[in-house]
Amino acid sequence: MSMEPVIDGAALRRLREVRNWDQSALARRAGISQSVVSRLERGLQDNLDAAVLIALARTLGTAVDALLAAPTQPDQAPLVSELAVIVPELARLPERDQRRVAAILQAYVRASDVAPRPDAEESPPE
Repeated sequence: MSMEPVIDGAALRRLREVRNWDQSALARRAGISQSVVSRLERGLQDNLDAAVLIALARTLGTAVDALLAAPTQPDQAPLVSELAVIVPELARLPERDQRRVAAILQAYVRASDVAPRPDAEESPPE
């Protein structure tokens, strides 16, 4: 059984490319093999030593968590584009406002679970 990648390969590649480094340059600066960088960027490295992760983060001047891949949730449908765009923007709001938005969304979701949806087929009258 294949494990999920530990590193977000696209994020690693972006951070490397912003510095105009090729994979060899990043590997050399981080003290790791270029083939490891390549496998990480392609999502093919199943296991990763913590020292490698820390070396990459330090070399790229970023936090370790910026390199970590988000766990996939296969039973969760992707967000529509309108939500996917706005959700990261919520982090800019003060905590109090974030909690208000969360409460509004939770109330809406709970209400939509109980109330009939307007787009749902109506039952024929008896």
